Formats: sequence, structure tokens, C-alpha cells
Amino acid sequence: MQPFQPHATEFSIQNAYILARASANIYRNANPSNLLSTSNGITPGPQSREVRIENSNLNIHTHASILADDAKIMIIFKGTNPSDLRHILTDLRFDWTDGPFGQIHSGFASALAVAWNAIRQSLREFHTNNQRIWLSGHSLGGALATLAAAALLREDPHTPIGGVYTFGQPRVGDETFQHQFNTRLGNRTFRFVHHQDIITRLPPKTFGYHHVGEMKYIDRDGRLLVNPPTWFRWVEKINAGIEGGISNILKRDLTDHAISGNEKRPGYLEHLKCLASH
Repeated sequence: MQPFQPHATEFSIQNAYILARASANIYRNANPSNLLSTSNGITPGPQSREVRIENSNLNIHTHASILADDAKIMIIFKGTNPSDLRHILTDLRFDWTDGPFGQIHSGFASALAVAWNAIRQSLREFHTNNQRIWLSGHSLGGALATLAAAALLREDPHTPIGGVYTFGQPRVGDETFQHQFNTRLGNRTFRFVHHQDIITRLPPKTFGYHHVGEMKYIDRDGRLLVNPPTWFRWVEKINAGIEGGISNILKRDLTDHAISGNEKRPGYLEHLKCLASH
């Protein structure tokens, strides 16, 4: 595998795979040094920090790993653990609040806000060489990565963001947020959707929520498609329902959300490893 490309100015499948690995590793509660050793492309002697914030009263549990070397800084947010219903409950709140660039999901905003001071302090310490900043995460982590990128640009429009790569993220903001975000970061934001991943369809568009960035769709055969039309995804859904049985649709949609799987039911990570190796 090729190392991380910190100066990439367009989409990089290698960067996508490495950031997916980091997004998977954070679920294992690995300390930063272990995460670094398995992320590829971090030069020796990097700086790292974990940010863990919990507020039981607000049902908020935010975890981010910040990894830095002389060329780049990675901010990786932990996402929805299917075995942890607290995170799923955070995902399923659909109310609004004011945010950078527009109205945003209040649950996601709160999850980022509780950790923001610690994240900013780490960036002030680590950002000493004008490194480009890369943000990533799976599920809720992808939502937080998107909002963090928006917050950084609101504070300083010249923040050197290299890219935002998310996997199975829900929608985070309204149409105004979508427009303002895409104007600034749309060509550096890559939102991966694995087949029928149900979380990528939440919160519902009928509630006024919109996605940002360029969709990278992994179809049922592991092919990578860019912004496929809605009708194509409906055809895939119908075909999957016919083959797997209507009763298994929800189970399959949740399975497609997994950051990692196995040979029989690959997740985002396995598909990206295959794509990056070609």
C-alpha cells in the first residue's frame, strides 16, 4: 500500500483507505500510539492526543483522536457503535440549532461543542508547520468531522484543510448549510455510502436535512461510483430486497453501515482496501 498523501489536492483512494482504517481503529479504544502504528503514512515521532468527553446528563459521549506530524494533522472522530444505544439515540434526534453556515442537527452540534475547546487546544499545540488538516470519521464520527471542518473555517477562513473523508455519515444541516459548506469545501469533501447503508438516509430529507460534498457510492459488487442518480440506488435496493428477502431489508441496511466486516459481508474498510490495492 502507498503511504498517505498529505499534499493531495484532489480525491485520493489511498487517503480514503488510510482514513477508513483510522476510523475503524478508534472503535477499538486504541491509544493514539497504537492508532498511529496502524494508520500508514505518519512519520516517526508524531504528536498525538485523545479527546474523550462525556456528559451523562446530556447523554453526550464524544471521542476524537488527533494525530500530527510535520506534514499533516488528522482528526478522527469515533462514531456510532451498534452495541452502544447511547450513540444511536444521539444519531436519531432531528431538531435544529444555529451553526456555522446555517441550521444544523442539534444533537451533533452538542456532541462537537463539548469537545471543541480540547480539540482547538490540541490544534494550537500541534499546528506549528502550517500542516494540512484532514478530518474523518464513521457514522456519527463523519457528522462530527463535517461540522468540525465547518467550525474551523468559520473561525479562520484560511485554515488549511486538506480534506474531509467520511464513511456512512448522516445528514447534518439544512440547505443553506449545504450551499455554504460546498462553496468552501465541496471539492475536498468525500462522503462514502456503502450500498444500502440506512444511516446515510437519516435524518430524513423531508425534515429539511441535506448532504454535503461528493458522494462516493460503493455498490453491491464493490465498485466505486460518483454521485449515482437516485433511481440507480432504488434499483439496487429493489434488487437487494428480491435476493435477500423483504424481511431481511433492515438487517442488511444496518449491516451495510458497518465500518468493517468480513470476507462474506465486507464493510467500508474491506471494500476500500480492495479499491486502493488496484
